[in-house]
Amino acid sequence: VKLKFPDPAVYLDMYDLYKEEKDTVNCGKILKTALKNVPEDKRADIEAAELDYFAMTGQIDKLNATCDEMAAKYEKSAPVLALIANHLVNNAQYEKAENVINKGLAVDPNNADLNFQMASRYFFEAIANQEMQDATMKSKEGSYMERAEKVNALKEAQKGILQNAHTWSEKAYNLNPNDANNNVMLSQIKVKLLLPVPDELKAKVDSYRH
Repeated sequence: VKLKFPDPAVYLDMYDLYKEEKDTVNCGKILKTALKNVPEDKRADIEAAELDYFAMTGQIDKLNATCDEMAAKYEKSAPVLALIANHLVNNAQYEKAENVINKGLAVDPNNADLNFQMASRYFFEAIANQEMQDATMKSKEGSYMERAEKVNALKEAQKGILQNAHTWSEKAYNLNPNDANNNVMLSQIKVKLLLPVPDELKAKVDSYRH
């Protein structure tokens, strides 16, 4: 690092070491140093680490702004757009993630990771919906009937969200049947929608437990 080496791997290794130590101050410093020393055409992984840093430090405004910049800069790169979308989904920025994913799908509609990210976008929104249902029932606001009506409306919305998740997760499965993360998610979606889980998918998911 002191020699201002231009290889991004050096800085990413340092970033990971500081991250393991929960040293967010030096995580930020090493990324700034990397952006000064790594050539423009090799910065994608550094910029991705910057997204991780903003998420880790709760700087969601900066995360969103940097995602916008990267989505414009790498608008023709499906893998980078999938990576950006992943950070947005993980930080509950579902609509923004969907916009980025659609950009990527316009470039490569059969990119398995992009299809998985779109499924994740809906799946995690469905989980957030479930949390709202639980919070509503525990709430003391309004009458029991009012809370029940609100929960029923949320349940109806959740079903539609899960159906969207199922559509995209199925497509991702057809494109890459060996993606463990998607396979587990697809199995869970099918259970939630009371759909049968095919034996092949069940066998794959069971194998991950051993």
